[in-house]
Amino acid sequence: MSPEKAARRREILEAAGAEFCEKGYAAATTLGLARRARISKRDLYALFGSKQGVMEALIGAYTQTMTLTTLAPPRNAADFLATLETFGAAFLAQLLDEQRVLFYRLAIAEAPQSEFARILHERGIAPVKQSVSAFLTQAVAAGIVRPQDALLLADVFFGALIGQTQIETLLGLTAPPDEEARRARAKQARAAVERLLTP
Repeated sequence: MSPEKAARRREILEAAGAEFCEKGYAAATTLGLARRARISKRDLYALFGSKQGVMEALIGAYTQTMTLTTLAPPRNAADFLATLETFGAAFLAQLLDEQRVLFYRLAIAEAPQSEFARILHERGIAPVKQSVSAFLTQAVAAGIVRPQDALLLADVFFGALIGQTQIETLLGLTAPPDEEARRARAKQARAAVERLLTP
């Protein structure tokens, strides 16, 4: 796909995302999506096949951006903890990005009738957790983490990092945390893991 076509596709998906977030999946129509994106219905169908196809392409586009630098194998406990803290702050920034929060709200609203929330989880959050799991496996191999503690450390890390913040943000009870707050939560998650590592 040429850069021009890729850019146009992104524009169409951004317009579709705005339409879905404003009206909800059920109320949004292919005509409304096409008008918002300034293309014909025929072109919309040619690109995505259906309204569901547009939504799935949108999920794909959003989850592709939910990527973080591969976590380098830790050399020692200090390196392990520092990598977790850096990762945590970057992960929160992506997880609670304003556009992504709107999209998660939409997927959750459609969850009883569709597979969108499951697909969003499988393509977005699950790979990130797998990356952390691989990092923990490397920490076990390096003798930093006891094998029986790896899963507990992952649960403690994500629990301390995210806490109620994502739910409160999705419900509109609070604004997404700023950079300072994200760093503070990442430091808190690091401290929780460090306590478990200390004999």
